[in-house]
Amino acid sequence: MTQTTTQLLTSRLLTPAEVAGHLRVTPRVVVEMLRAGKLAGVKVGRAWRIREDALAAYESGHPKSDRHRDNFLAGCRDLAGLYT
Repeated sequence: MTQTTTQLLTSRLLTPAEVAGHLRVTPRVVVEMLRAGKLAGVKVGRAWRIREDALAAYESGHPKSDRHRDNFLAGCRDLAGLYT
């Protein structure tokens, strides 16, 4: 097996509820993101599953990830200091 195949087989599958908890949104929002193609996932029967690496890819490219949000808030605090 190639490394890519091994990674696909060993990557943990998450439920929309697990992803929702991580992103701090509702499971319904996660399903809407999946349907819109904003988050990669697969449908297994009637249930959606999201690979951990797909969630990481979404977060690294999404402006609302924790890292980007923290940087944004730090910038806001800096700007607020200019007006005090």
